[in-house]
Parts: sequence; C-alpha cells; structure tokens
Amino acid sequence: MRRLSIVALLIGLSVVFYWKLVLTTEYTWLDSPDMSFLEMPRFQFQAQQWHKLRAPLWDPHHWMGQPFLGQITGAADPLNWPVFLFGFREGKIRQDVVHWHFVLGHALAAALMFWLCRDRGRSMAASVIAGCVFSFGGYLGTSDWPQVLHGCLWTPAVLLYLLRAMEGRDSTVSAAMAGVACGMSWLSGHHQAPYYLSLLLVGIWGWAIVREPRAKAVRGALVSLSFTGLVGALQIIPGWEYGRLAIRWAGAAEPLRWWEKVPAFVHEQYTFRLQDLAGTIVPGAHLHTNPYIGAVPLALAIYGVARYWREPGVRLVAALLAIAVFFSVAAHNPAYGVLYGLVTWFDKARVPARIIFLFGAAAAVLAAYGWDALRQEASKWNVWPVAGIAAALAALGAVLQRDALAVPAVTLGVFAALVGAMGRGAIGSVAANAILVLLVLFELAHVRDFSSRLAPGYKSDWASIWRHDDIAEYLKAQKGPVRVSIDDPEVAYNFGDWHGIDMTIGYTATAPYNVAMLEWHKPETQDVLAVTHTVGRQPQDARDEEVFRGATGLKVFRRHGVLDRARLVHQAIQANTLGELRVRLHAGDGRNAAIFVGPLPALEQCGDQGEVEWLERQPSTFLLRATTTCRALLVVADTWFPGWEAMVDGRSAPVLEVYGAVRGVTLTAGQHEIRMRYRPWTVRAGAALTALGLVLAAGLWAGAKIRNTAPSRD
Repeated sequence: MRRLSIVALLIGLSVVFYWKLVLTTEYTWLDSPDMSFLEMPRFQFQAQQWHKLRAPLWDPHHWMGQPFLGQITGAADPLNWPVFLFGFREGKIRQDVVHWHFVLGHALAAALMFWLCRDRGRSMAASVIAGCVFSFGGYLGTSDWPQVLHGCLWTPAVLLYLLRAMEGRDSTVSAAMAGVACGMSWLSGHHQAPYYLSLLLVGIWGWAIVREPRAKAVRGALVSLSFTGLVGALQIIPGWEYGRLAIRWAGAAEPLRWWEKVPAFVHEQYTFRLQDLAGTIVPGAHLHTNPYIGAVPLALAIYGVARYWREPGVRLVAALLAIAVFFSVAAHNPAYGVLYGLVTWFDKARVPARIIFLFGAAAAVLAAYGWDALRQEASKWNVWPVAGIAAALAALGAVLQRDALAVPAVTLGVFAALVGAMGRGAIGSVAANAILVLLVLFELAHVRDFSSRLAPGYKSDWASIWRHDDIAEYLKAQKGPVRVSIDDPEVAYNFGDWHGIDMTIGYTATAPYNVAMLEWHKPETQDVLAVTHTVGRQPQDARDEEVFRGATGLKVFRRHGVLDRARLVHQAIQANTLGELRVRLHAGDGRNAAIFVGPLPALEQCGDQGEVEWLERQPSTFLLRATTTCRALLVVADTWFPGWEAMVDGRSAPVLEVYGAVRGVTLTAGQHEIRMRYRPWTVRAGAALTALGLVLAAGLWAGAKIRNTAPSRD
C-alpha cells in the first residue's frame, strides 16, 4: 500500500504540474514544427496500423516508402504502445490521450528517480523532491519529443543498478539490470540519450577496472554492455541498417551518408555555453538546451555534496554532474574533441548541449541528500547567507530590469525563512516537507509554458495540420494507388502519414539514399515513380489538370501520362553510373524500358504488353495478378530496400533494384500471382535478441530474489 500510495502521489504531482494539459482542453505541448509536422503524423501512422493488427514496419506514405522502425521512430518503445490502444477522434489520434501519455511519462521518470534515492537511503520526502526536480526540470522538463523523454527517463534506473554493482550488491544481477535499463533507453527511438548512457556505462566500468583491476569488474562491464545490446537490439539493428542506406540532414551544407562524420562545427553550434550555467537557476538564461532546475534544488545539491562527500556513491554522482557540464561545453573543451575524433559514432549525437540531462539527474540525487542533511541540522544552519543572496538577486534584477531574477530571489528567500523556522522548532517535519515540495514546484513551473488555442491571434503548427481533410478525402476516393507531390509551404507537415496517403517527400531528417538521389522532383522521374497528383497553388507541370479545390484555396491537379504504379516492362537498358541513370531518366528513356545500374535481366519483346491487377494492398505486403505472353519484368514503383521478398505463384523470386531505387520481379509467360512482403532480418533478429535479453534478465533477477529471501541454514 505504501508503494501504491507513492505511485499515486507522483502521478498526482505530475497532473498538478501539467494541469494545463490534462485538466483543460485549451492548452497543448504539440505546438512546434517537429511535434506537429513529424512526430504526431508518425503516431497517427502507428495507431492506424496497430488498430488493424499490423506491426508498423514499412511506411508507404513517405519518400515512396521506407522502413519505419529503422528511422528510430519510437515504434519499438513499449511505453508508446498503450497510446495506440485508444480509439480515434475524427479519424485521428486523440490529443487528450497524447497529453496523458506525456504526463505519465514524466510520472514514470519521477518514480524511477524516487526509487534511486530510496535505494540510496534517502527519506521519502527527499526522494519525492528529487523525482520532481529530475522529471519536471532541466532537459527532461523542457523536451517535447516523446523519444527524448523516454530515452532520458531510464537514467535513474541505470544509475541505481550501476551503483549497486559498484558496491558489490548482487554484482552480476545489478550489472545486468543496468544494461537492461540502458537497452530500454535505446528502444525509445532517439539515439542521443541512450548513446550517452552507453558511454557512461563504458566510462564508469573502465574507471572501476583501472582503479582496481579484477575479473569481477571486467565481468560486470561485459554483462552490462551485453544486456544493453541485447535489450536494445530491436531498435539498434534496424536503425544501423537504415542508417547505412540513408542520407541525413544534420546541419551540414549537404546531407550526409553513414560513413561521413557530422562536421565538428555542427557540434560547436549546438554546444552548451559557459554563460548558460546561469540558466540552472534563472529561467530562460540559455541558448539551446534548458538546464533550469531552480535555485533551491541547486543549493540543496551543493549542500548534499558537502555533507556526504565521504560516501563513494555521492562522489560518483557528483563526478557525473561535473562530467555532464564539462562535456556539454564542447566548443571550449579539447577533451570533447578527442571523443569526437576517436570514439565510434560519437559524431552522430551532434548536440553536445543535451548531455546536460545527466546534470539534471545527478543534481536531483544530490538535492535529496541535501534536504535530508538540512532537516537534521537546521538548528545549526545560518540562514543569513541565503537571505543575502536572495536580496542581491532581487536588487540585481531591479537594476537590470530582469524579471527572471525575481524567481530565484523569491524562492531563496522563502527557503531561508523555512530553514530558519525549522531551526527554531516553529514548524514540523511534515509541514516543512510539504512547503519545500510546493516551493520546488513553484520554481520548476517557470521552466516552460504551453500554447493556448483560445488566445487572441492564435496561430500554431498543430492547428495547421487539421486544415486539409477535404483534400485528403478527395485523394482517398480516387481509383487505384495514388501518389501525391505537394508543392506548397502551407503543407509543411507529413501529409502522407497524417492522412494515410502515399507521397513523394515529407518533413524528415532522413531519407533512403537510392530514392533521394533520383532527382525525384523532375517530371520525367515522377512519371516513372507513378506520381498521380500534385497539390499546390499552381500546377507543377503543363500536363497537370485541376480536379479539386480545397477550402484553404489549395488545388489538386491530376497528372496525365504517368506510368502505372505496377506495370510490365519488356526492355532493359544499362547505365554505368548513377549519374548516367539520372540523365537517361531525364531524357525519358525510363518510360518504355527498365534502367539498371548493374547486370540486366533477360527479357523478351512481344506484341501484347500484358496487364497487371491489384488484388490486395497493405503497407508491408501486397498481392498482384499479372498476365504476360512473354518473359517480362514486373516493376512496382515503390522504394527498393533490403527485407522485401517476392513470391511468384508461391515460389521465392529475387527482388531486383530497378531505376536504382524501385522494385522489380521477372516473370515468365503466363498468368501469375505475385506477393511482395517486407520481412527484414534486422527486425526479426532484433526482436529475438531483445526478447532473449529480457528473459535472461528476468531469470537473473528471479534467481537473486530467491537467494536473498531463502531462510538461512544457521
């Protein structure tokens, strides 16, 4: 009952803190380009697939189709799955459900931090305060992306078991569970936090091995890293495959391939500045990443370090805090440059300022130590230095006309009064704990704000993606597979994923390399890719015919002369290079022939071109019936990618890469049924390894439980 009451308390505090999101319908946290244009369409696609009892493995609506899991979308994250169990509202994922998902994610982060602090011997009240500081403040409290939140929230669990392993408490089991927590972070769908947590495991275990070279430390390191790889495999392996075959827009002048480093200047651009340290106690005093935790928690953390420095666990957490600040200041730090130059994949993280999430976690733990020490020693504490700092901040704010300085001035003043009252015995422990929780929540409430749709002149990215339902309904009503090219800044979001319509490109940071290099924007290439419609204010090509006008004034144009999505081709020609292939496509050679970069299939010319009929069509599988009087190539104008398999009349057939980017299967004369399905080995292997890791971890944990609860023979 005590555990349940604590869970209820942390959920209640999360609801209180985020009351605007879950107790009203006026506010939203979705009002940013990344959330509205990218993440919510992804959630919509996943929800649609799960409601049809299909795993969202292949996204046909984006870049002529691409792997969904490989894009590190969060599809492998179990914390996201409950969202997709709820029904839709007006055919779309429900905003209130997404809001609750966001708030409960913060509640889980607070609960894990509470658990860590209790394991460190901290009081209930101090552990609750630490949970609030970690979950509602700092980088965690200001991140919009569910993937980022879910990647960071496992940090306390990693630290809890890592500290246990360092102290020799069920060393092997604790090392394994630290790896499990880090692996769960990898499943979140964003690589930065789990990558830094993995480096944390490597660094701490490496330090343990160097400090005291023993087989036990080496075994602990191997166990932790092995379980990280096993549990995270469902996301790591498909992400690795997709990364190798994709391009990424990462802030460089040109998109990057997997083996090309994100330039160092990008890391310097997104560095944490030394002056951003003021942002830990002053709201808004930062550039890229918000480190704000408030003046009172920071003061408690400093006091906690001073009072408990003799404890090895405190020293390690304090070192983590210092290291997080040290490496987040990348532009002024040669040590960061060494990691950038030598450590595999370090450049992929690209935003060193986000390492500051480790600072928030460490500061929360140390604040719990500080509050426990302060409660015990309040009678010895001199409150005048704190009161003086508060007065100085208030005076400085008045001189500089900076309202933000009023927040630490007020909270430090109240904090000093609270400690003074405790020291004189004028206030009890329960009341003091309650006042401090409220004070911390007051400070953290200044970390961010939310948009009100009822505010005068309200315009938002979130509102903009609801304006084109009429265009989507028209396109869905058309016969045959539809693919649309959108040429208007008004439709900046992923129209395809949001409405379930295939399109050429969309709002994204990555794309399959083979399609992106095709010059997809040219009419001749779009003919080969079966782009049937365009959307915009004006036609993109002289062949475009206006067929519909939406309520926003956007027009839908039907493109004439486009090749069918699935068609039979009887001629193959070779291009020696990708550049030559693009030239041939631009010249129109792709209309009557399949162009290959590589060996040509054996085809035959015959008078009857044959016909193709769609029998079934789903995102990850489809069934066609094709009839031809001679040997032909069936071209399906969807992205070629490893993992696509073809069965012709129940027999396996190779899937060829036609035009350097789309799929093809050779057929003999006659009538055939062709099924293509996406069954990548990366997903199957990743799922098997993740399941294996979880089963092994459960077995180790259960075995340790049995050993620890078994009666002694003495």
